[in-house]
Amino acid sequence: MKKWWVVGVGLKPTPTHDPSLFMLSIIIPAYNEASRILPTLEDIFLYFKEKKQDYELIVVDDGSADPTAGVVESFCQSQKMPFRILKNSVNSGKGFSVKKGVLAGSGDLILFMDADGSTSISELDRLLPYINTHPIVIGSRYSRGDTRVIMPLIRRWVGRISNCMIRLLLLPGIRDTQCGFKLFQRGAALSLFPQLTIDRWGFDFELLYLAREKGFSICEVPVDWIYKTGGKIRPIRDLWRTLGELVRLK
Repeated sequence: MKKWWVVGVGLKPTPTHDPSLFMLSIIIPAYNEASRILPTLEDIFLYFKEKKQDYELIVVDDGSADPTAGVVESFCQSQKMPFRILKNSVNSGKGFSVKKGVLAGSGDLILFMDADGSTSISELDRLLPYINTHPIVIGSRYSRGDTRVIMPLIRRWVGRISNCMIRLLLLPGIRDTQCGFKLFQRGAALSLFPQLTIDRWGFDFELLYLAREKGFSICEVPVDWIYKTGGKIRPIRDLWRTLGELVRLK
C-alpha cells in the first residue's frame, strides 16, 4: 500500500525557509479565552521580534461571551502586531473557526495553533525544516523524540484511546491526529479546507484523511505540549463526540 505520510523523527530535514522569502499566517480559534490567551499572544510577539519574520495573526472569536476579542485587540495594537479578528455570531466549533481563519489567511505558509499555547509558537522551529518537501507538517505529542508532554492522566488515557481508534478505523500510521499545531503550504490548505464538513473536534482527522486521499505527503514531528488549566475540553464527553464523528466519516 502506498504511504501518504512519513514520521518526522529520523528524517534529514531540508534547509529551513528563508524568513525573507515567505509570509506566515497564524490562525488561532478562541472561545471564551480572555483569561488564557494573553500569554500566547506575548509568546508570539517575542518569537517574531527575534525572528524578524513576515507574518499575520488571525484570531477567530467563536461566539465568545467574554472579552476575548478585546484582550486580543488591546494587546496586538499596543505591540503593533499585524492582526485581524474574525467573529462568529454564535459558537460554531473549532473546526469551523480554523477553516474560516485559514481561508482568510494570505500567507505562503499557514499554521494553526491553540489559544492556550499548549504548544508554544517556538515549536514552529521544529516543523519548518520539513515544509519544503512535505506540504503538511503536523506537531505530535506521541511520536518518539526529544519532547516534553505534560497532561493529566485522564487526558492522556482518553487521548490514547481516541488515537488508537482513529488509527484503526481511518488513519493508520499517524500517531497523533489531534494535536492543535499544524503547518501547511498554502496550496495544500486551499485544496483541503474548503472540503471539510466536520465543524468540531473531529475536523483534524477529516483534514488528514482528505490529505491522504489527495496524495499530500504528511510529515509528523514531535513537539512539546504542556497542559493549561481552564480548557473547554471535557475528556469523556468529547471522546464520545469525536468517536461519533469518526464513525460517521468512516
